Amino acid sequence: MCLLLAGLCLVMAGCEPSQNASQAEGSTGEAPAPSSVQDALDRGIAAQGGLATWHSYHTLEYEQVQGDRRVQHLIDLHTRKTLQTTEAYQFGYDGTDVWVAPNLDAFPGNPRFSNGLDFYFFAIPFVLADPGTNREHLGRVTVDGAEYEAVKISYDAGVGASPDDYYIVHFDPETHRLHLLLYTVTYRSQEPNENYNARVYEEWQEIGGLVLPRKMTSYRWNSEQRRLGEKRRETVYDNVRLSTEKPDATRFARPEGAEIDTVAPNAGG
Repeated sequence: MCLLLAGLCLVMAGCEPSQNASQAEGSTGEAPAPSSVQDALDRGIAAQGGLATWHSYHTLEYEQVQGDRRVQHLIDLHTRKTLQTTEAYQFGYDGTDVWVAPNLDAFPGNPRFSNGLDFYFFAIPFVLADPGTNREHLGRVTVDGAEYEAVKISYDAGVGASPDDYYIVHFDPETHRLHLLLYTVTYRSQEPNENYNARVYEEWQEIGGLVLPRKMTSYRWNSEQRRLGEKRRETVYDNVRLSTEKPDATRFARPEGAEIDTVAPNAGG
């Protein structure tokens, strides 16, 4: 990815969360209770707090730490408006535009590509039950000698900025918590591929009834040997806060003088 991750792009515009759990084929359409979950994704969501708890919150805040770099994130979980704040810039999505203050040059990457990206990694598996997601059950798979329950996620056409991205989530078969995520990147090419990157969810924290990431590490992925490759970077999440109250909408508004990113994905921005 252009900013920090060399990873996938899923701009969160137009991807509001579902109010019901995503169902496996043959479901009745009702959200499954933890005792009647349909597959590994449902079990993973239930093990990490459940969709009912996730949807009960309106505001999420956390601090993303990578080495000496710290970024404060604010997300409206119901509209998916976002705000990132550092000493050097503010970067936000107001529901229509992606903007950067004081200007686009202050942001170390591609704003449209990066909008909502870290939040998506942070909020998996819950966001994989959003509207427009499709699941393929892969059953038990082995990675680096360990077994996981795996589900492949794809998207309906027109969902987000990269509907051809794929995710494969790997859950611990005993705890059902997420351990490994494989993901593709199609933002620039806008073409589907099976070239994956990897993230390992190494530490968790319990906040307000949800199990959320504390530390994750990104790796290159060796597809031939089905194992993790070169380690890339660690990300730590501090000061995580959830609230049932709506965030102040003015916090996402574009400040005077901020610039809007209008570069299309295939324009090389």
